[in-house]
Amino acid sequence: MRQKVNAEVSADEADIPAAARARGTGLRELKKRRRRDRIVAAATALILERGPDGVTVDAIAETAEVSRATFFRYFDSKEAAVVVGFYEDRLAALLTALAEQPADIDPRRAMAGAIRTLIGGFQQNPGLREFDLLQGRIVAASPSLRSCSLGFQDTYATALAESLAPRFGPLPATDLRPHYLAAHAVAVIRIAVDHWTASGGTADLPGLVESGLGWLEGSEGWAPA
Repeated sequence: MRQKVNAEVSADEADIPAAARARGTGLRELKKRRRRDRIVAAATALILERGPDGVTVDAIAETAEVSRATFFRYFDSKEAAVVVGFYEDRLAALLTALAEQPADIDPRRAMAGAIRTLIGGFQQNPGLREFDLLQGRIVAASPSLRSCSLGFQDTYATALAESLAPRFGPLPATDLRPHYLAAHAVAVIRIAVDHWTASGGTADLPGLVESGLGWLEGSEGWAPA
């Protein structure tokens, strides 16, 4: 097992530019990121091939060329490797896009603008589209993965609400508008992606998203106090 782990680290290093190797923390983070991505890709491919019940953590670790212990440093279950690994990237991108929206615009429009940025980047990357479609098919076909997905979306909505709250100005604890807006945003993305996945990727995903964003932006009573 030690030889496999050492080989894994060497393979990571071989793909990293010399300039990156000179940066200590940056190099370690890049290696961790690539290892994590391999685990997600292996879990996704195996579960698609065999179904969730036919895949073990050991099989995922072997396919990703990591140890079992390494797997559990990144994920606590095979379901998390598929779902959390997928959603965390999208959440990070959405939070970044939200932070980049002008501070003086209505929170609804800031949220809608961030979602448009996320979907725009998705549309421009065919490889990402195919991977997202694969992930969507796997989650839709498995009750356990669907449950895990919905659970993580609660985390998604909480993180968005925390990021949105300052845009409303000082808020009393009873003012739940950031949470309502975040939940609406997550629902727009989830429902649009679910329909897009069910169509086999042929539906107009930006159009589906826009129909939800138009409703969000047209709502009343969201102006900052």
